[in-house]
Order: sequence, then structure tokens, then C-alpha cells
Amino acid sequence: MADDINIDLLVSPHLDLHAVIGGPALKLNVQRRFVKDLKQKEFDLDPVLPKSTFAFFAPHNQAGQRLNNLPKVDPDGTVNLSTAVPGVYLFQVAVTGANKTDRVGSVVGRLQVHTEFVDWWFGNDSITTAQDTRFAHAQPSIYAKFKDDGSGADLVGDITGHDYVVLSSNDPRVRVEPLGRLRGVAETTSPVTVTGSLTVKPGTVVSNTLPVRVVNYAKTRQDLHGAHMRDVAHHTEKCNMLFLAEGFTDTATDKNLFDLVVTRTTVEMFDKPRHEPFKLLQESFSGFKAFAVSQQQMATCGFRVTDNDVGFGIKGIPIPDSRPIKNAVKGHYSVLELVELVGLPKEGENREPKALRDFWANQHLPLLDVTLTDDNLINAWKSHRSAGFLQASDTLFGTYLGSRWADGSRVQTIGKSAEDVPAKDDHADPREGPKLAAFITRLYDFYRVRASRTLTLDPRRHPPQLYAHSGATNPSNSVLGYVAGLQYFLAPNQPVGQNWVPDDSKATRSRGLVALVTYEPLLGGTAINNNTLTASSLANFGNLLFDTPVPKRPELMRRIPPTPPVDARSHGIVQFDHFINKIAHEFGHTFNLGDEYEDFGAAGDPGPDTEDATTAEQLGFDNLDRIGVLQLNRPPSRKINPDKIKWLTLPRMKVSSRLRTTASPTPQTPSRITITVALAEIGKWIDVWKQGIGVSLRNVTTTSTKRQLPLVDSSSQFLTGLRIISEPNRVNGTIVLECPPFSPEFPPLLLAGSVAYVPLKDANGTPLLAVEEKVAAFLRDRTNPKGQLPLNQDRDLTVPDKGAQVPLDIPGFDEPDNSFQLVGIYEGGFRWSRGFYRPTGACKMRNQDDKDDERGQFCFVCKWLITNFVDPGRHAKLHDEFYPR
Repeated sequence: MADDINIDLLVSPHLDLHAVIGGPALKLNVQRRFVKDLKQKEFDLDPVLPKSTFAFFAPHNQAGQRLNNLPKVDPDGTVNLSTAVPGVYLFQVAVTGANKTDRVGSVVGRLQVHTEFVDWWFGNDSITTAQDTRFAHAQPSIYAKFKDDGSGADLVGDITGHDYVVLSSNDPRVRVEPLGRLRGVAETTSPVTVTGSLTVKPGTVVSNTLPVRVVNYAKTRQDLHGAHMRDVAHHTEKCNMLFLAEGFTDTATDKNLFDLVVTRTTVEMFDKPRHEPFKLLQESFSGFKAFAVSQQQMATCGFRVTDNDVGFGIKGIPIPDSRPIKNAVKGHYSVLELVELVGLPKEGENREPKALRDFWANQHLPLLDVTLTDDNLINAWKSHRSAGFLQASDTLFGTYLGSRWADGSRVQTIGKSAEDVPAKDDHADPREGPKLAAFITRLYDFYRVRASRTLTLDPRRHPPQLYAHSGATNPSNSVLGYVAGLQYFLAPNQPVGQNWVPDDSKATRSRGLVALVTYEPLLGGTAINNNTLTASSLANFGNLLFDTPVPKRPELMRRIPPTPPVDARSHGIVQFDHFINKIAHEFGHTFNLGDEYEDFGAAGDPGPDTEDATTAEQLGFDNLDRIGVLQLNRPPSRKINPDKIKWLTLPRMKVSSRLRTTASPTPQTPSRITITVALAEIGKWIDVWKQGIGVSLRNVTTTSTKRQLPLVDSSSQFLTGLRIISEPNRVNGTIVLECPPFSPEFPPLLLAGSVAYVPLKDANGTPLLAVEEKVAAFLRDRTNPKGQLPLNQDRDLTVPDKGAQVPLDIPGFDEPDNSFQLVGIYEGGFRWSRGFYRPTGACKMRNQDDKDDERGQFCFVCKWLITNFVDPGRHAKLHDEFYPR
């Protein structure tokens, strides 16, 4: 276990449980998901139930009574309700290692206890699963309605995988496996019927049926067509983009819409200034499209939505949501923040705002400040609920927005130590009070959901052995299997799909340039699968439309399909500017660029419980870093060391070319290196030779995720001051360079794709860098009160800032016309208002929807990084056209 790479902890059936007193038994399991090395194609699951301890808490009870009458979990995982009463419980699962003091991690969840079933139904109208010899992929959602017992427990609940409903298949091509997952044995052309039955009370059995289809995702498909064609025959040398349909049905209307979206997207990405440097680099890209058929439109919504308009003025709002309510008080909590601090309202919550404030104050919730609540906010929170669940959508690849409560929070599990369980519920006790506060804080992590706009793969459509989370590569999931089998539609049917198969041992040119074009009107977009896929919705609506088609059954909620395209509006719901901006932004992630926008404010730097800003480990994204790395002195000082800014020393280039082949030492004279550049570029190197200008060589050094920074300046990766010894060869594009005397005797191996360049220098011969010399000097100035600090003009770090930011005035320096383009360091990014830093005041990675062509562009640093990976020979052109002056 010591050598394992731990991924997370899994609690089965899930983390939002329901049990009925006197009803069928609920049995839990806990597993550690891990790999032995990163080359594994699937995840291992290690049962750790014997090493797990469960602790419950009744959050709706009065303080002093929250540890009374709690459920228990027997050694075999059976939930024991012998001492429990109906109601809502939060729980913590603590997992230890072989040594009981070795804390592996912890998980938190919710259990709701009821008195009686009333009804149940499938949360899918139909479902698609994968043909697989070992793993069961699709897990239908199963929901139940319970008797209203006045306990505050929800009247409807998610009982997926609880084994209360007995499932059976009428066809051997679909097998029912543990936790209600369905394994496809053979591909189907018509649906198989799965039947489910539940005894809701003695003598009353409720049965429902579900159509199931089986798809062989891994087979070869000659479905690739051109979208931005450059050279199919040499596809391995290009950065290949794939636009793959998700949530489009097999109709002419949907096919035409998909073609329209892809055509306009590729035209604008390689034409509009807002999307540079894609136009600059367009000869290095090829674009392809593949129309894949789904049974239903739209992604599945993991979150529930409001069925009333209290607070927001419209219904269909994701639960919970961070947008301002009507008449919001500045500085007060949003509904999302209040949910994360006090939980969700219980069923039938009707207390007045003052009574709730008093109740919360008496609960002594450690992170809550009741003075930041008001009556409008509390009334909106009370109504931030729904009578039912939305039906899942049967799309081919199983994408979903946000997440379910059942799928866990955004807080890590592995390495997140469990809190000690207090012996009594008394905040004033000198020994137990601190334990109680820490225990409550950990339990309420359950309510810290993933953002509703995240568009990822649904864990109910992808088995836990093949899909962990969006940050893992998940190399054998069904989407990548489908992509790998794609071939060009014309003979000789080149296997272009192989370009998109990730390899975590090396950088590949096309990794991640796969866009799941999702027929979805809600705002959604994410780089997923460790930047091997992206998913983007066609529009950015903030609430969804639904109906309840069965009279007197408000719990049965179905989304209203998008308005189809018509002659007067041939693009239907598509918001082209938004969608194309999002695609460009999401493709930015595939070049190891992180999000620079701010969602959350904070009074202090985000700590280990979130995206940790305080650790000294460098942030993996090339355009972001954290205070724990840059901090000059111990807290509370916020001074930073500018020399640790990893983009500070990016070179600006006067002449540049990409090496076409791996460079090699000259056999007769090992201190000489022969490089090869494109014939079309040899003329500029002849000019360099004639002028006797020194040349630099920098090796291409990236990880499998295309990480490039910090630059490596060792002599094995970077040589400078080289001299061209003779006229470059006009016939074969070769150039012979002499290493300076201080170089190693035998020059390093310089790979194809590396860059040869002439540094851009100032009048004194000093090489110019991405950060101007006067800006760097200002940042380093210890005598200036504003030195050694980020460049943001005065701002409240506790409040997230959504806009472009302008820098401080720097004495003796003329800032660019668009001052937000100035390269330096600015605080705010990685979704937080503080503790994380980025290169400029505006960027496509900060605000992809800014309609201003200047603010909506990638910043110079992000352009530099994309160019350096795709074609570093374009650096000089990049500088000439885009360096902010």
C-alpha cells in the first residue's frame, strides 16, 4: 500500500443515503481506489470496510441533542436503525491503514431515515450502456417517495444502488450486476427491457420498466470528416482538433445544426483576433468532426433545481446557486454560501428568519456569521429546494452538469484526515468543544458542491474501475475508446483517432484537443479527464425549463427540450460567440493553462481543505501560481519574491524557427551542432549569419500534460551565444552552429520541435523578457511600499472580482494602451479572490465571454506558451503582432 497511488475513497451505494425503519436493510461498503503505477489502464478497488469507522450527527436537532438517538453501522456494513429516529443525519467515514493511527482519509455523507415507502421510479426514460467483458458501465438512477412523517427528512430521495429495488433483464445481452449496474454483453439494435420491483408496503409491489441499449464504443468507425483540413496524410505531425457530437439525436435537424456549429467555430477560431494565437498557428492544426447519435438531447443535470421563484424571480435554478437574489444586501452571503454553512432547509421548514438566526447562533456552527444574513436571503434559502428530481438524459457519452449530493463534495477524500468524534455535544466544554467544532466543520463539507457549470462524465454512466474523476486521465473510459477507433471517411481511412489517445508518459501534439459539442442550453464547460477531453454546452442560460407531466405528481420532473432551429433562427439555441469563446478557452486548458477567474472571496488564503494556496508545492498550471510558493516572509506578510515568478523570464524573440528534425553534433567537430529548419525560413537565417548575430537553442521540454514552466536553463536544455559558422544551406535547410567555449564538450540532444532563435535585446544588449525590465525592477523594489506585491490597483481581496484589472502606476514607465495587458503578476485566479496569481489583468482564461476583442484574448504569456508548444518558430511573429506596447 505504501507504493500505491491513491485516487480517492468510495462509499457504496453512494453518499446521500435513505433508509426506512422496518424496511429492507441498507448495507454499506467502503473502498480505496488506487493504481500501482500511472501506466495502468484501469483503477484497482481495495475494500477497506474493516478499517472504516462511522460517526453520525443530527444537524437539525437543538445543540446538546445532536449526538442523541443516532444510527450505527454494524461491522458487516449494515446500517443499524435500532436506536435511530426518523430525520436527517450527517456522517463521517474515517479510514485508517494497517496501523490504526495511520489515517488514510475520510468521507462525509448524509443519511435520511424514513418511516415508510410510498412509491418509486426510474430516473431515466432509457439508458445506454457499454459492451464490456468485465465491467458494468451504466447505473440507472432510482428515486423513491416516502411518507411525510414530520421529521424534516426529504419526501423524495435517491435510492440508486441501495438494492431495495430488484432489477432483472429479459435478454442475456444485458446483465444486472451489483449496485444495479448494467453490463452490456453484446451490442443491440433494439432496446432490452430491464424490470424493477419494490414492495413499498406489505401486499403492495410497484414495478417499472426501463429500455436499455448496448453500444460497442471501442469498435472502428469511419466517421471522421474534415472541418479545418491541412494534411490528413501527415496527421501525426499536426495538432488535430476533434469536434464530437453529444446529445444530438438521429435527425436531419440535429445533424445540420451540428455541422453549422462546427463550421462556424473552426472558421472563427482561425480567423477572429479574439482567438489568437490560433490564427497565427493555423497551419499547424487540422480539424475533424464526427457526428455521434444520442437517444435524447441535453446533458444530465446532476443537481436538483428550484420549483419556485422565491428569491430569484425565476424557477429552474440549480441547487445551490451563487447568483445574487433580488434585493441582495452587499457583503451578505449568497444562497450557496449559506447552504455550505448551515446545510439545506429541512422538509417543511417554516420558521421565521429571526427564529432561524437564533437557532443557527445556538448551534455554534464554527464558520457562520449570522450578521451576514438578512430576511430576504433566509426566505430564499428556505425555498431553495425542489419537490423532485429531473430525469437523466440518455446521451451517448453520458455527460452531466454539476454533481449530485450522492456523488460527494468538492473536498478531497484521500489524505483528508477524519476529525475526532466528540464525546458530547457541548461547545463550551474545554476538551470536547474544540473537537465538536472541528467535527461539525468536516461534516458540513458535504454541502460544498462542485460548481453547477462543470460539464463532466457522469459516474452513473462510467464504472468506477474506468472513471475516477475529471482530474484523472481515465485512459480506458468509453469516450476515449470511441475516439481511438475513429478513422477518416475516405480511403485509405487513416486512423486519425489514435492521435487523441492519451499517453501519460510523454507529451503528444493532439492530447486534449477533443471537444464534446453538447446540445445543452445551460452554461457548462470543462476540461476533463486530466486535460484529455473538453466538454462545452451550446449556450449559457442560467436556469432550465421543466414540466411535471403527471397530474398530482410534482416529483416527476422532465426537462423541456430545446427549441429546434427554424428558418428565421437557423441556429436554434446556439449562442455562437459564447460557444466559440468557450471552445477556445477549454482548448487553452489542454495547453496546461488554468482558470484565472474568481468565483469565491475569502478573508484568508484558501487552505488545505480547498484548492490550497498555502502549500510550497508549485501549482501545476503554467499561467498560475500560489502564495505558498511566492511568499517572501512568513504570514501575515503578503510580500512575494518576484524572482520565483515562473513566467518572469520568458524570452522575447527577434528571429525564430522550429527544428524540423532532432539536432545532431557534427561528427568531425563535436562542438558543432547541425540543425534543420523549414526551407521557407532559411532566408532569415542567412541574414543572421551575415550579421554575425548570436543564436540561442532551447530544447522542447514538456510533461505529458504539456507543462512547460519553469523553463530549464541548464546546458542540457538551453544554449546561448552560438555562432553560425557558414552560410545556411538553401537546399536542405541545415544550419551549422558552433558552441561557445563554455558549452559542454558534447552538445545535448535537441529534439525536433525545439526552437532556434535570436533573442530580442535592448540598446544595451540585454535580452528582453516577457516582463519589462522596469516592471520587474518595480516588483523587486524593497524600498517601495508597493514593491514585492502584485500589480493590482487597490481592491478588496475578500470579494471576487470578475473583471479586467489595471496595474499600479509604475514611475518612469509607459504602460501599454490597454494597461490590463501589462505582463507582471496579479492576485486573483484559480476561482479565488486571493492567494493565487496570474500574469496579466485580463485573459481568455479569466473571462472567456468578454466581447471586447482585446480583453477577450489570451494574454501574451498564454499566447507564448501555446506557441511554444505548437510551433515555437512563430515566436518572433507573435512578439511583433501581440506584445503589449
